[in-house]
This record gives sequence, structure tokens and C-alpha cells, in this order.
Amino acid sequence: HYMALYPNAWLSGQRYFELWPRVINLRHAGVL
Repeated sequence: HYMALYPNAWLSGQRYFELWPRVINLRHAGVL
């Protein structure tokens, strides 16, 4: 399984999906 072979990539992916909604919120707020 890909995620099992690349835990670092999985963790970075999790971090990305956790931060993405915040980026969208900043865009709606007119910051970006």
C-alpha cells in the first residue's frame, strides 16, 4: 500500500489537507 510505504508523504498530505480549509478561509477574507 502506498501510504504504508511512504509515511512521510502521507503525513505531509494530512498536513496539507488540514491547512487547505484555512487557506480557503483566508481567500474569502480577502487576505490572499
